[in-house]
Amino acid sequence: MKNEKKITLNNEEWVLDVNENPDWGYARNKQLLLKTFYAEFSSSNFSTIINIEDLSFYGGNRDYSWQGLIIGPINDILYKIIDGIYYSINKTLKAEKILFNPKQCTYVYSYEEDKVFSVKISLINYNTYVLLKVLANEPCWFTILLDFRPAEKWSEGKYLINFLDNEVIVKNSVTPVKLIISGFNKVYPLNLFLNWRYKLGDGFRQVRNGINFIEHYRSIYLPAVFYSSTGMLEMKIPLPSFLNFTEFTKIKNETLNFNFGNNIISKAIKLRLETLFSYGLNINGIWFPEAGAWWFRKPWVRDALEGLRWNIKTYIYFFNWSNKINSLIQYLLSILKSSSGLPVTIGSTEFSSDAPPQLLNVACNLAYLLKNKDLFLKIIKIAVFIVETLFKGLSISKTFLNDSILCSSSKSSWIDSIITIDGRCWPSRLPLEWIKKDVNPFESEFGLVEVNAFYIEAFKKILNFCEKFNTSKPECIKEFLKILLDGFNKYFKQNASLPALTVSPTYNLKDNTLSSPGLIASSILVGTVYNEKDLEQLWSLVSKKLLIYRKLVVLGKEWQPFGILVKAINLKPYLNDFEYHTTVVWPRDTPYLIKLLEKLNLNVKGLLLSNLDHMLTEGIFGYCSELFSLPIGKNPSPTFESNNPIPVKNPAQYWSHWCDPYIDHLTNLL
Repeated sequence: MKNEKKITLNNEEWVLDVNENPDWGYARNKQLLLKTFYAEFSSSNFSTIINIEDLSFYGGNRDYSWQGLIIGPINDILYKIIDGIYYSINKTLKAEKILFNPKQCTYVYSYEEDKVFSVKISLINYNTYVLLKVLANEPCWFTILLDFRPAEKWSEGKYLINFLDNEVIVKNSVTPVKLIISGFNKVYPLNLFLNWRYKLGDGFRQVRNGINFIEHYRSIYLPAVFYSSTGMLEMKIPLPSFLNFTEFTKIKNETLNFNFGNNIISKAIKLRLETLFSYGLNINGIWFPEAGAWWFRKPWVRDALEGLRWNIKTYIYFFNWSNKINSLIQYLLSILKSSSGLPVTIGSTEFSSDAPPQLLNVACNLAYLLKNKDLFLKIIKIAVFIVETLFKGLSISKTFLNDSILCSSSKSSWIDSIITIDGRCWPSRLPLEWIKKDVNPFESEFGLVEVNAFYIEAFKKILNFCEKFNTSKPECIKEFLKILLDGFNKYFKQNASLPALTVSPTYNLKDNTLSSPGLIASSILVGTVYNEKDLEQLWSLVSKKLLIYRKLVVLGKEWQPFGILVKAINLKPYLNDFEYHTTVVWPRDTPYLIKLLEKLNLNVKGLLLSNLDHMLTEGIFGYCSELFSLPIGKNPSPTFESNNPIPVKNPAQYWSHWCDPYIDHLTNLL
């Protein structure tokens, strides 16, 4: 099987292929995504056909039931409105290519040998509405596939269609928003329902004649056929009056002005920054990066902080967003103080144990980069508040000081999946054999290695920065740091191995599984807990037990390191939540691996190239997937890429979309 993939640019637009990729049940199919602060539109590169009477309509397929136009969140709810857009010129069309930039995509077809038909799709946020605009290069017919519903529900409401002279207004009983369609000359009511197959479902897989995705089927509604002599159709969704867009529409009108060169790698790095720019919601008047596309289009706090940690220099030096980032950090610091913790998502009542120390780390980095002493003084006050609260036996984000380590619920950090064993809910972080130990996994009795390491890193950083900002070091922070260091050495650190993943002083239990959280802890505690000799031993172990490789597809042909497994346990393919945090690769871990390699003076170019290559060749073009399955099990349709890690679940994830490591290594890459 020969590798024939290539990728090109044409006048700052990427030229993409239009074929499906059957490898591992179409896991690598390319998708397109357009984003604004209150909406996103996505579809497949691959076109499908709908026959309506004597017309054949073409349009981008939807592989996931979440694709199409999503609005929100509005009052914490996402709404799906449009499933797809199809068009016809009463000719047989052949899909040729797609032209893409982060603001628009163009489907290009040929007909009658030498003629070209193209359809440009753009998504724009105005002050009071979202506009999905479709513009063909000649007069054509359109039909719109509707699926009005709360995006996280499978409900079907009743449609109410109002046909007016120059527009059609669509409402539905289960959504508070309406759709206004305009730009047409003629409209013909259709009232047609189709049953659509989404072959990638929502990313879960099953074993059935090989490993395949669990398909979804959904009834979608076609209200009418529209004829436009200008080739234009506009779909407007008015937004609730209580939403304030003024500042956010200004952001979308900003122009990014940077250039790293003209080769494919430099253009790909530029694209990575441009698509990073598309992340952001309006949460209480604050810019807030959402956790990802579709079901992750919500303000997850830990995800935002993880992404900020590895994008903060890009935001400040390339986007000039110092004020926006500062406003977000101040907002989160205020929540931390007033709530004695940080929620998993803004507005939720569940606490995140890893978010507070990560906030301290990111806030310190911001204060240092901006030389902002006022911000740093506020950080000190928050840190003192945290220490004093914990010393009193009270909690921060439901985390308590237990002996000399910080203990939380076992599902309160980022490894948060819950599985069911013999009718009992069980956090996948904990070993299954602990079920027999009479353990309550949801009590705050578990020392999580990354949470303790983040707190140690944060308090150490604060004390170091006190010298840089000529500020006295609070004694309580020094005392608390010593306690945590002693506790880490006592409970977590192991000779010639990564630290333990999870411990419980209360139950006298310890899980020594090699893990990515263990690597994260080791990486950020160099010079505090680990020395260079320790790191060399750890890297020897990690490179043999956790490191996963990926073969380049368009940026070369070599096998390069790609990422690390979450857990080094029995190797299994990803199917569902049982494997979600086990022998899979999460790109959110990779920047910590890069930092560890930097401290060992090892080359990180391969890691950077393999992750960039993924961004160009599979999933949503220009974006980065949530996690990757190992390529094991029966593949129903092998290709030359079959031995590469397999993208599964959400194909656009914020904390996978790290850019600062590319900025740090530009010279090496270019």
